[in-house]
Amino acid sequence: MRASVFTDARLVKLAGRFAWLDLDTEKPVNFAFVERFPIEAWPTVYVIDPATEQVLLRWMGAATAPELSALLGDAERTFRKEQAGAAAEAAARGAASAAGRRHAEAAQAFSEALTAGGPAWSERARTADALVQALSLAGDPQACAGAAGELLPRLPHGSSFARVAGAGLGCALEIEPEGSREPAIRALEPQVRLALGQKGVLADDRLGLFGLLHQARQAQGDEPGARRAAREWLAFVEDQSRRTRDPLARSALDGGRLSAAMALGEPARALPALRASAAALPREYFAQSYVAVCALEAGLADEALAAARLAVPLAEGPRKVRIMTVEAQALKALGREPEALQALEAAILHGEGLPEAVRPKGHLARAKKLLAQWTPAPTPTLTPGPTPTPPR
Repeated sequence: MRASVFTDARLVKLAGRFAWLDLDTEKPVNFAFVERFPIEAWPTVYVIDPATEQVLLRWMGAATAPELSALLGDAERTFRKEQAGAAAEAAARGAASAAGRRHAEAAQAFSEALTAGGPAWSERARTADALVQALSLAGDPQACAGAAGELLPRLPHGSSFARVAGAGLGCALEIEPEGSREPAIRALEPQVRLALGQKGVLADDRLGLFGLLHQARQAQGDEPGARRAAREWLAFVEDQSRRTRDPLARSALDGGRLSAAMALGEPARALPALRASAAALPREYFAQSYVAVCALEAGLADEALAAARLAVPLAEGPRKVRIMTVEAQALKALGREPEALQALEAAILHGEGLPEAVRPKGHLARAKKLLAQWTPAPTPTLTPGPTPTPPR
């Protein structure tokens, strides 16, 4: 978004109406903000009333320039108390609840807004997007997938359609028990395929859609279909990369590149491009960390260790735990067990020292699991018994 959305002329025109702030949530100096305004997905856009610190808008995920311009306009109308009509009022309540992480309450308000607005309401697509997002975050995958399936046939094609389809399929993959997932997956998978061919869908969103299609085929036990999806995914990344000249913008594709190559079972295919990004961006921890993860998956432990040790001092905050864990895994693969244990202990110590709001619980759990697996069992101590008395 930094390279392709925030430079758009439509947003440049809004510069005088908002005080713009770009925060790196990995940096300790910004932890207080994250504790006050939690981040559950990257990117997240907040619009905050400077006088009251009330959240006027909280939007998670990517957005096109026209969408972001409309979102900011809504936030400005809320700030000036200019919202009118039952649908707009309910949508504003939903946005406020979502900002407060009251996701079930937000979903109810967004549903009311869609009912009040009707099929022709101009904000229907964006509100449908917000509803499915809220249901997902509320932990109700069945309702999330069901809502997506109901809404998609009447949504205009474009970025909101793609996000509703993707969120719906993502929820379908989480339905428990596993045997209950198939109908929802079969209903939503074609909609995701349809979204991939629509205009106006951001590359970031397309990357996510390809990944979901791969997961859907795996969930259906279709390994040939999963491999086809992974090949399409990687081909898309490679095509987008050829079209992108700026190294920083090209590196934004590297996460998808690595995931697609790993899904295909061929991580080494991603290494040349990842190495190029690391060489072009030597001071960016994420560029070095992608090389470390990919080299480890490709069985190149020496390269993984070298890249991880470049990344660790560059990283700050929660993602440093992941990189330190990769360093430990590389050491373990090289047979350097004592150093590997020390690296894992350091990763856990760093993670547990972070504020609760930014603590990477998943990566910490992974590091602790590895530590338990790698820690040698204590050698039992044999206590000698009494010396037997010789028979007389």
